[in-house]
Amino acid sequence: MKYDPIIQKIDNLFGSSAFGHLFLYKLLNLVLPRSWHIRRELNIWKKTHIGHQCVLDAGSALGQNAYLISRINNRWSVKGFDINKRLVAHGNKVFRKLRLDNVVFRSGDLTKEMLAASSFDLALAIDIAEFVRDDKALLTNIYQSIRPGGALFLYTHLIGNQNTKGPKSQPLVDEQVRLGYSAESIKEMLKSIGFKRVKARVVFGVLGNLSWRLSIIIPMHLLNVNFAFVALLPVYYALLLPVIVLLNYLESHTGHLTGTAMLTKAYKD
Repeated sequence: MKYDPIIQKIDNLFGSSAFGHLFLYKLLNLVLPRSWHIRRELNIWKKTHIGHQCVLDAGSALGQNAYLISRINNRWSVKGFDINKRLVAHGNKVFRKLRLDNVVFRSGDLTKEMLAASSFDLALAIDIAEFVRDDKALLTNIYQSIRPGGALFLYTHLIGNQNTKGPKSQPLVDEQVRLGYSAESIKEMLKSIGFKRVKARVVFGVLGNLSWRLSIIIPMHLLNVNFAFVALLPVYYALLLPVIVLLNYLESHTGHLTGTAMLTKAYKD
């Protein structure tokens, strides 16, 4: 299944419409199970870090995570980076129309273009590491951009025995360059970069996976067959939204011994 062409078509569908993108951001942050985990972690961070925060959204894509961060605290400054210049341009236009002046997007390859040192209090790298060939260069760049006392929230696919599907899981989309990471491998890499405290927890248990299939996998498969199926999605989501929201709530408020993804928090002393 191809991911990038569908994202580009969705962005083209909404263009620079502020209302359209606002609806899209709210919908994605409601139906995506990972958004519930991210929102919960951001609220915890907000309680323990009073005042202004500079937040990096690495691999900002359509901008839904940047929007989520900006809604957690409108005094935080958010900088989104993405390699897709068109998505970045649309993001800046849309957020200006929404009068969310605390968010700005920049285009660039974070494996090659160094971020300003010690410029962020918190960095998010959500669903990006598996799509980058030089993942260590990416994470090293993010590390040096984080201020002492700051942290990285890293969301990745999980491989190994803790994966619900077993050690030999398959990539979800064609653009992935690796299946994912085990808890041991991601901890080892992050500590080798310089992070001192690393905590990884399994997410996307049975309920999260069911929600993921209903909210994303089935619609994405339909859009890969023919993008005209987008006309049916409002009815599809209207019917299934209560079920998806319940599944996401249960997914994000229970612990998991096994799952298909991992949320890692790495702290810089």
